Parts: sequence; structure tokens; C-alpha cells
Amino acid sequence: MFDPGFRLSLIDILVLLSGAGGAWVLYPHNPNLSIGVAFVVAHFFLFCNIIRMSRIPELIWAFSFIVLSLLSLKFEFLAWNNVLYFSVFVTLLLTLREIRRPCYHGVLWRRLNPQLPDWFSENLSIHKPNIEPTPPREYQCVFICGPANQSENDSTLDWMADSSDLNGLAVDVTTLGAGIAKYCEEYGVEIIPYDGGLDDNPLEEKEKYFLYTEVSTDSEPYLVDIHVKQQSGKEVCPKQNLLFAVAYGDIIYIHSTLIC
Repeated sequence: MFDPGFRLSLIDILVLLSGAGGAWVLYPHNPNLSIGVAFVVAHFFLFCNIIRMSRIPELIWAFSFIVLSLLSLKFEFLAWNNVLYFSVFVTLLLTLREIRRPCYHGVLWRRLNPQLPDWFSENLSIHKPNIEPTPPREYQCVFICGPANQSENDSTLDWMADSSDLNGLAVDVTTLGAGIAKYCEEYGVEIIPYDGGLDDNPLEEKEKYFLYTEVSTDSEPYLVDIHVKQQSGKEVCPKQNLLFAVAYGDIIYIHSTLIC
């Protein structure tokens, strides 16, 4: 935002009032310390509101004032008046440096730096973040492929192509059960763990499979075998473990032919 010139915010006013009050309270007890507080607050107002000085020169001034104050108040190496004189000298040097910079945007910037708008425009374009839209991901997290969205679903696994060749359902899920729920919601089907209830399928390992029902057509339920092809290429049979973890790039296959 281009907003040069004098600036004064509510926080600035609170800082100035607090500093002035602190200096007034300290003066009867320690005049030098009181003057030091007032001196620092005045420079805060000068640097932040009038000159609008950049951060590095502000830190240089603060460091020099702290060092000079320690030499005077703690080590008694300098007289307090000399600390103030040296600090004012540093202030003048930093202020002259600041108003000569092409980015100067403090008081009287129109006279001291009339090229500021051009500098601001050029630097805004240089530092403007890249907001170009990122291309959509090939899949959100997990692909789910089954009878509702695949033309083949057999035991040969020949149709297990690369994810870019699949017409599967892309979902953001972390477990097999959540993926199955998304598939059922999308295609109007019901998939539940098989408990051996079908008379013509008394399977010994019934805990491996699921019952698949196309609710919209009231068709007879049939058994499906669900496998997960992980991004590493490994194929896993999670059986009826609905809490089986799936990750970005995994593919859930719902087979109408029992393949294991």
C-alpha cells in the first residue's frame, strides 16, 4: 500500500503518552534516567512517524545509544551530556542517509524524493508474489475404481493402469472405510462387509469380502473383493479392515470377481 508522509496511529499515541508519563515520574528520583526515557521516546516519534526510517538504521541507533548509556551510567566513562550529543550526531547521520535513499517516504517526500511513486511501482512489480493458478492435481488423494465407473473388473488386473488412464473417483480420504463411503454416496450403491449370509456363498474366509448392492436398481447383492494398490506399486488386500490407512496416490479397486 502506497501511503508515504507523516503517520500517527493509536499505538504510537499510547507509546508517546506512556513514555512522557514515565519520564515525568522518574525525573524527581533520577533526572538523567528521566531525560534518557524522553530522549528515546522522542526518537521513536522521529524515526517511526516523521522520517519513516527503515529498520536497519533504527537498530543501529538503538545499539549505539545502549552502548553509550552503559559507558556513562554504569561505567562512568562518559558524561551523560556527551551521550546525548553523540546520539544526536548519529541521528543526524542516519537521517541524512535515509532522506537520500530512493525509497524515502517520510515527511516532505514530494520535495526530497519526487521519484518515489516510480520506485514504488517498480519494486511492487518485482516483489509481487506469483499468483498464477497452479494446475489441478491429477488426483486429490485416492482413486476409487469399481463396477460403477470401470468397464472391466476382473481377476486378471489388466485394467489396473496408471492413475492418469483411470476413470476413477478421486477423493480426499485417509482410510478405506471413508473411501468406500464416498464411493457409495457418489454412485448410489451400498457396500457392507460380508458376514456369510448368502446361502449360495458359504465362504470359509468370508471376512475378506463385501456385499455390493446397486440401490437405485434394486438388484441382487453380490460379492466384491476390495484391494488397494499403493503408490509404491504394492498391492494389498485389506480384507474387511475399514480402518486400513490409504495415502495420497493410492488406488482402491472394487472387484466383482473374487481374486484372492
